[in-house]
Amino acid sequence: KDVALDLFDQLGSDAVKPTVKSEALTRAGILAAELKQKDKADKYFKSAVALNAEGKWKQIAQLEQMKLQYDGDKFSQVLDTYAKNTNALGEETKPSVLLLVANSYRQLSKHQKALELYNQLIHQYPNTAEAYDARYQKLVSLDATKDPLLVPEVDSYLASNPNRDRADKAKLLKAQALFQQGRFDLAGKLYQELSNSSLSDAYRADCFY
Repeated sequence: KDVALDLFDQLGSDAVKPTVKSEALTRAGILAAELKQKDKADKYFKSAVALNAEGKWKQIAQLEQMKLQYDGDKFSQVLDTYAKNTNALGEETKPSVLLLVANSYRQLSKHQKALELYNQLIHQYPNTAEAYDARYQKLVSLDATKDPLLVPEVDSYLASNPNRDRADKAKLLKAQALFQQGRFDLAGKLYQELSNSSLSDAYRADCFY
């Protein structure tokens, strides 16, 4: 990867065509990020975006820059980058961008904004991996706001056949909501079911209330 990074770095410096330069810088940034060279990666992505070249590589650079910000817990920066580039988003990267932005709002406890974007993503791009993830992350925001819709939303989510880990975590959210609503029998049955689930010890501790 170091050799490839050097090659893309050189191409990014030497290329004359903006599209070639943009692709080289973006690929160099992705490799730098994989090598944990985050500051270097950020510079590559910023340079690629600044070229304003035609084609998909500017949008990919923007997305990768936002991933870098999110992974560094810089959630406000993710929102700033999104605000500056909202009108330049392409269909190829938009689902991933919407999920990153929604998750950033959730991390900042701005759950109403998060829910709006999760719903937008699920509605506009229902068959994408990002929409699949958004359906679960939406439950986390509903739980955080003690929304009464959480229980039926969990049931709807479980009907979509998520993987076992996500299904068990969703059931735990439902059990907690039922308990808080005073529906102790239903909550107890779910907690009992989850005590032998795929949940990690940290989650399963909540089952022994």
